[in-house]
Amino acid sequence: MNRLFKWLAIILALCLPWHGAITVFLPDFFRYWKEIVLVFFFAGFCWEYFKNIKNKKSLKDWIPAFAGRRDGEIIFAGLFLVYGLVLVLFSADKVSSLMAFRYLGLGFSVYLLFSLISQNSAKFRKSFKKYFSGTFIFSVTFSTLFGSWMKFGNGAEITRNFYSQTISSWVPGQTIPLWHEAGNFIRMQGASSGPIEFSHLLLVALFLTLISKLKNLYKILFSAVFLFGIWQSYSRAAILGAIIILLFHLIYPLKDKISEIIKKNKKKVLITVLVVIFAGFWGIQNTNTLERAGTLEHFTRPVEAAKFGLDNIFSNNLGKLGPAARAKNLRENNNDSAMIAENVFIDIFAQMGIIGLILYLLFFFYLAKELEPKFLGIFLASLLVMNLATIFDMTPVSILFFAIFFIGTKKKL
Repeated sequence: MNRLFKWLAIILALCLPWHGAITVFLPDFFRYWKEIVLVFFFAGFCWEYFKNIKNKKSLKDWIPAFAGRRDGEIIFAGLFLVYGLVLVLFSADKVSSLMAFRYLGLGFSVYLLFSLISQNSAKFRKSFKKYFSGTFIFSVTFSTLFGSWMKFGNGAEITRNFYSQTISSWVPGQTIPLWHEAGNFIRMQGASSGPIEFSHLLLVALFLTLISKLKNLYKILFSAVFLFGIWQSYSRAAILGAIIILLFHLIYPLKDKISEIIKKNKKKVLITVLVVIFAGFWGIQNTNTLERAGTLEHFTRPVEAAKFGLDNIFSNNLGKLGPAARAKNLRENNNDSAMIAENVFIDIFAQMGIIGLILYLLFFFYLAKELEPKFLGIFLASLLVMNLATIFDMTPVSILFFAIFFIGTKKKL
């Protein structure tokens, strides 16, 4: 069974960066490859679970993680999924609400599934990290090379007909564009479904490279490729996330000395940090090379979605904004316009109310306490990008980030 999990981890890591290409070049059925891989993970867990019960192994060793121990992040991930299913059950439009909950709850499903497998297999976390991380770095590298060929080579002309006929898996009914433009700049999207998805996959690849056991020369080369891809993706959120990851990687080895300096100069350090943050945001927003339409919407859309949620903080608005609402509007009115929160936390609040948001926040609160220190860099970067875009509306990104959160949690006894 460990061999099955190994190959599933490799397939997952290999295909996540190529989800767009899989959707474009392969038959329609293959767009569901992610769900099939996760089903096989679950089937493997069930097989091991019931096989050991049949062999009369002590049941206390096989109690599911979320029921047998007081792991806060596991408990609240489970409660979030249960609450979401209740909302779907009482929703008037079950199709749209179920579609919306698929996006909102997929990450928690992945985290719980891997936690359950880890509970029953002491080697799973270590094995998953080993095979997933190395394969993912390899796959993202070639996705970036593919994107470079598409943008700077003759790839766009060769693949033009494929992209014009392919339906997006993000908003059913939409076609996947050949490229996204910002002014006169073509945003690189690699083998992903779009530049935002591409940039956030690169963000995780950068992090995994920096914490890997690769020699420094290889770390520099891979990091340069990923940073180039992030820049070419034109994602300001991913650029800021990359800065956080790089700074954390440089600062973490000096944490003891830095802690001593902070204690002696608290006010000066606070002022410096605030100035750097302000300068960074100002630079990103005002650099000519990143100037493009839609900047204001990153501020107005969250406000609009928050007001929508505040109309009734206990309401069930699942599917009334985001990809599900866009798909419904496209299907019924041939227009894909719909409210988009541009912020994961506000999206949760707007669609699932205050209870959903509290459960969501509690998960991340307890997760932060469980993460290994070296994973705090990607955790902080993820909090930033979650506040700048609804990144988990893109299923490859959702699966990836929650898989990394799983890898980064301290070993449970």
